[in-house]
Parts: sequence; C-alpha cells; structure tokens
Amino acid sequence: MREANDDISLLAALKGAKFEASLVTTFNATLPFYEEVVLRRLQAADSRHNVVLMDAVQCARSWATPSLRPRLAGSAYALIPMAVPGAFHPKICLLASKKRCVLFIGSHNLTLSGFGFNREVTTRIDVRPDSDPAHRLVLSHVWSLVSEWLRTQEGTLAPSVLEAAHRIGELVPEADGAQSKLSDIRLLGQSTSGPSLLEQLDHAIPAAPRRVVVMGAFFDTQHAFLKALEARWPGASIKVIIDPKTVKLGGRPKGIRSQFVDSRKLWMEKAEHYLHAKALLLDFGDSHMLVAGSANPSRPAWLGGTRANFEAMLVRPNVEVATSSFASDLAQGFAARAMDDADLRSIPITHQDDENDAEAPSAPMRIAVLAAGTSAVPIPASDSAGFADFVMHLQDGSHTALVSLGRSEDGDVIVELGERASEVRWLELSGRGSKLLRVIIHHDSALGRGVVRSHRAALQDALAGLDFSGANIESLIQQIERAIFDDPEQVVSPPPSAVRSGAGEQTPIASARPASLAVHIDDSSRAKKSKRKRLLQAGSLLDVLDALLYRLGQGLPRSAASNPETPAFSEEELVGTENEEASQEPPPALTLQAVEAVRKRLKQVVRRMIKQLKAAQSETKPDVRAAKARTGVVQLVAVLSLVREFRRLRHQPQWRRMGGFIDSETRQDLLSQSMVIIFGRAQGIARDIRAHDGEDEVVELGQVRALLAWLAWDIGHSLMKRIEPMAPKATKDDLVATYAYLYDLLPAIAVDDEDTAQLASSVRMTNTPTADESANGESWLTHHIMTGLEVATAPATAYLDREGIKVGDLMHFPHSNPPRFSVVVDATAQDICLSELDAERRFTRFAWRTASRARLAQTS
Repeated sequence: MREANDDISLLAALKGAKFEASLVTTFNATLPFYEEVVLRRLQAADSRHNVVLMDAVQCARSWATPSLRPRLAGSAYALIPMAVPGAFHPKICLLASKKRCVLFIGSHNLTLSGFGFNREVTTRIDVRPDSDPAHRLVLSHVWSLVSEWLRTQEGTLAPSVLEAAHRIGELVPEADGAQSKLSDIRLLGQSTSGPSLLEQLDHAIPAAPRRVVVMGAFFDTQHAFLKALEARWPGASIKVIIDPKTVKLGGRPKGIRSQFVDSRKLWMEKAEHYLHAKALLLDFGDSHMLVAGSANPSRPAWLGGTRANFEAMLVRPNVEVATSSFASDLAQGFAARAMDDADLRSIPITHQDDENDAEAPSAPMRIAVLAAGTSAVPIPASDSAGFADFVMHLQDGSHTALVSLGRSEDGDVIVELGERASEVRWLELSGRGSKLLRVIIHHDSALGRGVVRSHRAALQDALAGLDFSGANIESLIQQIERAIFDDPEQVVSPPPSAVRSGAGEQTPIASARPASLAVHIDDSSRAKKSKRKRLLQAGSLLDVLDALLYRLGQGLPRSAASNPETPAFSEEELVGTENEEASQEPPPALTLQAVEAVRKRLKQVVRRMIKQLKAAQSETKPDVRAAKARTGVVQLVAVLSLVREFRRLRHQPQWRRMGGFIDSETRQDLLSQSMVIIFGRAQGIARDIRAHDGEDEVVELGQVRALLAWLAWDIGHSLMKRIEPMAPKATKDDLVATYAYLYDLLPAIAVDDEDTAQLASSVRMTNTPTADESANGESWLTHHIMTGLEVATAPATAYLDREGIKVGDLMHFPHSNPPRFSVVVDATAQDICLSELDAERRFTRFAWRTASRARLAQTS
C-alpha cells in the first residue's frame, strides 16, 4: 500500500497495466476530461467495462454548460447519477481484473483540478493473489459499500443500468479470513442506513486520543462535527487546518474550543494550490492513526441523519509519522500557532457553496434504456408529463427532431429514435414555463447487455414502475409468477453427458457476500470452489430474477432528495442547509386489504410451485421426467428467492406492523413438499437432473439446498431443539421431520463454499435487525454449518446402531453404498425405523452385523 499523497497517480497506474473494468465514484466531474483523457487510458489498458457514479445534482449541472456535456455517456461507458438525501460524495476508483485489483480511496473528484492541481489525499491499495489479507478485506468492504449505495437507487434506475455497475463485482475477490499484519486497517462508509462515520470511528480507535488534527474545506453552520469531537474526547487538544482563502465556513466558530490553523502559513510552498484534502490525524501518545478520504468536517459528512452524505474514509492505525509525508505534514498542526479572532473574522461566511447553491437549480436528469435490437425508448408517464417538445442530441454534438412519439397502455411515452438510434446520447424535453428534462440514453447493446422482450421484460417494466403500494406490488408478483412459470423463452438444457476439465466451463456467478465475517470455516476437508454446471445460461430467468428481486428487497419509496422539484442541496456537504429538524414525509402505509391481496398472490405462487414439482415426480417417461425435474428446480430457486425477499421486506418501516406477507404454514408447506419431492430417497427427482451417475451436480441444486436450509431457519427449525421423550406425538413428529430435513441439507452445503455463503447471506439479510437476533442468527449458522461439516466428513463406521440410540439421532443406513446416514424415527429393543424423507424403512436391530447374527443363531 502506497503512502497517502506520495505522488500517487491514477494515470500512472494504468501505464503498461491491463484491466477488464473500472468504477469511479465522484461528487462532481469534468466529464469531457474523463472521456478525452481518463477513459482513453482505461481503454488502452483493455478496460472495456467502465462505470462512473456521480452525484445526481452535479450531473444535472454538468449539462447546463454545453462545453461540459459528455459525448460518450451511455455508450462508451455507463454514467449513473446517484440521487441521495445529502450529497453523493465518495471518491473511489477501482481498477479490476481477474488477477489484480487496484483501489484508490481519497478526496479527489473526477476533475482536472482533482487530478493535478488541488492539494488532495489519496491512498492506493494494490490487491494481488499474494497481497496482505487486510488489503483484500478492505477491497471486499469497498465493494459491499458500493453495492449498498447502488441498492439505494433501485427505486429510480432501470435494472440494466444498475447491472452495469454490479457486473464489476464479479472481478472483486472475496476476503479469505487469513491472518494479517495490518488487521486493523479498515474502511469507514456512510449511506442512508447504518452507523454514521463518527460512530464507526469510535469503534476503530483503541482509546480517546490526546491530540487531534482535522483538515477540510467545508464546515456546517453549527460546526456540529467539531462539537461532537469535543464532546467525545473532552481531554483532547483539537487543531483544525484550513485555507482561509478558500474554506467554506457555514458560520462563525462560536462555542467551541477547537483552534483553527492557517495552512498557508503552515505550508507556504503549497499555498497556491486549493486545499481540498480531508483527513484526521489522531495522537494516542504511543501511536498515531490517520483517517483520510472524502468526508469534510461537517454534520452531513460525519454525523449521518436525514440529510446524510454518502462518504468513504480509510482508517490507518499505527501510521509512522516520520515515514509518511502526508502524516508528517498534518503532525505539524499539533504545535502550530492558532489563528486569532481577527484572522477568523476576515473569512467570509457562507450558508451555501458559491459554485453550486448560488446557481439556479438545473434541469433534472433521468436515464432511459435503449434495449438491444430496438430503436425506441420508454419514458415513464410520471417523468414525461407536461412536456410537448422532444429533441434528440447526437454524438457529434448536433441535434434533431424525433421520428415519432407514442403511448403505451400504461401511459408511458414511447420515443422512436429512428435509424440514428445508436448515435443518440441524450434527449431534451421542454414544456411551458421553461420546463426542462434531460434524459441520458443507456445503450444496452453498446454496454454489453442485450434484452429480449418477453415475460421477463414485462417483469422489468413492472419493477421499474414500483411505487410500493399494495396493488402495485400485487401486479409485480403476478409478473414474477408469469416469468417463473409461463415464460416460453425459459429453456432449461440438460447437463452435458460428460464433464471435460478445461472445456466449456461456465463463468461462475458471484456468490452473495456475507454482511460480516463472523462465520468463517476454513478446513482442509472443505471442497475448493466448485466448477458445477448451470442449468440456465447467463442472462436467463434466474439471472433476471436475481437482479430484480435484489432491487425489490432493498428498494424504498423515492425520497424527497430524488424529486426534481425539491431544492438541490449541493456542494460538498450541503453547507448551511442543515434542516435536520424538518421531518421527511413518512412512507405511505399499506392498507390491510392491500397486504391481504399480496398474501393471497404469494400463496398462489407457492401452491403453483408445489404442483409443478408434483407433476415432475408423477411423470413416468424418463426423458420427460428429467426435463420437468430440471425446470422445477430452476423455478424453485426463483420462488424461494421471492419468498426470501418478502421475508426481508417485512422489516421495512412501512410494512413492519403488518405481520409479514407469507405465513409460517405456507412456508412450512413449501419446505416439506420440496424436501420430499426433490430429495426423497425413494422417488425424489434430484437424481433425474443428472444425465449420468457420478456426474457433477448442477449449481441450481446447491442453491435449492441453501435456500431450503434458510427457509428452515426462517420458520424456526433448529437441530439445537431437543426431542423430549414425553412430548406429544405431533410435536415429536415435527421435530423428527426437521432433523431429517436439516441433516439431509447441511452436509452438502457445508462442503461447498458458494452454498455456504448463500445460506449465510440469506440468514443475515432476513434476520430481525436487533443485536440479540443477529447474535442468534450467527449462533445458528455456526452450529449448523459445523454440524453439516462433521456429518459430511464422518467415516463409514460412524453413527452405527448402538445402545441408547433414540429418536432424532443419526444412524448409518444399513447396506448403503456409498454410506449414508438417516434420522431415527422410532427405536425399540427389536427394531429401528429410519427416515428416507418420502418413506420410512424399518430394520431389525443389529441384524446386519456378522457377530450379532452369530449370537442370534446360538440362542435359537
């Protein structure tokens, strides 16, 4: 890891290197500079998939000046405006390939000034297969944070736009949990949910610091961040380094003991450069900690709240001040002379940023998707209402009138772009009273994603218009149901007849990244990452549902910040506009009738799924049965994913009081029927999916196991529940069935990293968001994954019939080869009954043992 601000250059990192993709997050940007300089360097480095995430207000303002408008956005790279309550303010650059990732975390915007003229701070982390595990962990956390930011946009942006960014995650390696020499290095990230940056910093420091240096360019009107530091660390001396010529002070520093230091006097040789770096240096007496990144010393940047910024800061403990030029510069602030009152009074006070908030609000921006093979783009009725004139702007800078306009059945405007559709970069809509709307055209074909119109397209349309009212969600579920069960394009191909190493391997789908690393099993007996075959190819039903249901589970009603009529709070921290007391309008509550309609629709989906599985099981023709089995397993993954997302939705504030959407009886029916029909040892259809015995298992079957195990946890099942001998028969029968399900699922899950990750992430994403429930969920995961691993690696002689065996115990299934274990359903002195999920088998006790048979012969 390179020291912060030691002549680090993104352009230098690209020289002679090869990368497959890049992602840049920025508050503001000089987009022509990115296109003419940065993008060209990226493309020269073989980076063909490039994404820029930019603050939505700043993105709109870049179009207000013709010379600053981009020409290639939406075609040569994906430009995604990020609408957030405060400001989208992180400064991250990720260069990614399969073997190497280079990460920059700093204070620089994607501007010419940010790349060469300002005083900035940047930390570069180069992650390779042999890199320090701490670097891999930071990279993993960065991608998790970016994914969280993208989830906040799922209510406003089309799925294919977000997918353009999500695809980069396939190149980000997971943290492996190995010991690190830099184990305390960590990322601090702020979004609309979770703890604030300052709360995260509290958990990262070993004790209260003795001295603190703060540096930044923007301060809120009440100096709330400085007051928060003083309250947390009452014994600390706090110095604040500013450039009095360029700093934005929201108000006079009153009621604070922090002392301000003039950077121009401290670093006279650098005075001509704009001080844009943001950092803290903490002195603990025997060590120092450097915190650097995007967050200015303001309330929205550090303290969260309803107007919180999105930020990213890197914590570097035990930094050697003597060997780090940036830390050494900051350390000079500890002993620097404080500015007097006259110096402070000479600094102009502003309640807004001159460059942004002093301007009139810019015309809002939207993104419309031009699907591959089409020349028309839809614009939702809510965005297009009130506009009469539509103008196309082409790549060469010219503009022309549209070919035609139409209306869909839902009232959306259908804009026909004509023969020059591939050249269109953006649309300008105008109406009465100088009303303007600009629409970026996102070219799916140019950005590597084709979309075919089908039930899946209808599903996308339903989700794009999701407003989280009851009727709207009911319609969405109906579209999902059609996509799962009725899509004629859903082709489930049989696995190949032979597995050839190195030939025809599919690109593995990135497994869900767990929310924490609390559960990690690293054992030599665990199998390496599998190369199992997939029943569906990329871009098919499951990929579409995965992306769209992901959005459904995380989406929230559009906030006031994303409303174009809401006054824009811009640069950097919404300086002087901290109206936190103004409560946001609460999300609309669903009526009980609407909730009941959703429940009925979901029950219908579950019932239909069970019928599909039964139809596959009852089929007598082997080839037809195999085809139906493959289709059924794929459909079950989709249905279980749908159930999981609605179980997660129950925690959303507007639905928390409604008691959930899927009752336990429906979930239990789905679990029981799926286990019996698919994994039953007598007539289960799982064996029909494989074309030949001994062939590798398909990915979807592992996904089914992981999701069914999650469903068992969600219902409340656990191997930690004892089967009491005196319990009612119905209670014992239910517990025995639970044991049988979990003992059948867990061994296969525990030896597969992808299935284990899916189970863990499913539990964490749907768990009740309290400390106690989170701990219970982690405890359940630890116990059950370890139990599965123990059973999976048990020798053939394990779990033999034995004295004292009781209901619910595991026992070796007599004469099974390869050996398998079953749950005891009943045990007497004479015989024992074992579960096969879809049947029960009874055996004479010890009758299969040679020695036992000899004793029986003697006694007779």
